[in-house]
Amino acid sequence: MESSNLKLVKLGLFWRKKTVGGDILRFDLENVAKFLVEKGFVYTIRRKRRSGIETAFHNGRKLAKVKIEEIGRVFKIGPDVLIRFNDGTKFNEYSRLHYLSVFVCYSGFKSEKEWIKAIVKLHGKFPGGLYLYRVEVVDKTGKEVVD
Repeated sequence: MESSNLKLVKLGLFWRKKTVGGDILRFDLENVAKFLVEKGFVYTIRRKRRSGIETAFHNGRKLAKVKIEEIGRVFKIGPDVLIRFNDGTKFNEYSRLHYLSVFVCYSGFKSEKEWIKAIVKLHGKFPGGLYLYRVEVVDKTGKEVVD
């Protein structure tokens, strides 16, 4: 039986790994890693909650120190994928739900369908408990930027 990390590598997706030097945010999809490097930020969907400064890697190569900000929880309601922003509103207040398609142009994916397909490929279905994050480069040299 394959380890879960090996399975993720074969799927070309990502995983998170704790190391002595801090957390690693791994991007195995070329399109997502390229968007992060070229634009300085990317939106990504992850299953585990996270925040703070981590080191982004792609294919074993360090990309940059990145700041991770949780945007909101991801929900699939019928055929639609929606984001509920983290602003204190109750889930039944639909005015705070936004379509995932709003973030596609900042994800490295060409379409919402392509992004959802990558999620389903990773999990075998569209799972609950997903979160949308904005990942922003804070320093390409690996040094933390002090405000």
